[in-house]
Amino acid sequence: AEEDDDATEHNDRKQREWEHKNRIWDAFVQRRTVAVNDGDPPPAFPCNPYDNNKPMRRAPQQPTKKQLKRPRHLCPCVNNGCMMEGSDAGSSCPMKCCKVGEGGDTERYGWIQEGNMRVCQCPLCRCPCNKLFYADDFQRIGLALAMKA
Repeated sequence: AEEDDDATEHNDRKQREWEHKNRIWDAFVQRRTVAVNDGDPPPAFPCNPYDNNKPMRRAPQQPTKKQLKRPRHLCPCVNNGCMMEGSDAGSSCPMKCCKVGEGGDTERYGWIQEGNMRVCQCPLCRCPCNKLFYADDFQRIGLALAMKA
């Protein structure tokens, strides 16, 4: 579940603004090149429609990481789970319920009896949290949980 506080819309808007300003700048550069080749004076700098129509004196810069918002997500552990013991078919676990051993060997987490059900012992599948996290931290969080187990 995405809980991004309009981060996606904000980032899309920033990207669209940059693309629009870039088209304006490219058209200006073409007009300036034609004018210089014809011996005419160069045209006036174009106006930036997103900054009180101030003149754009250089090419617009693509949005930086600082200008973009980082989307946040609700921890998907509520939806993580294994369907079949010994197989990752139908599993919603991003680690596929495997722990990484020495030398990169993978081993599946065991299953235990809990009440009248057998459940996986994978730390991501058993996580009961309701935390928000940044989307680009997902793999780091998963690895940290796997290392704890």
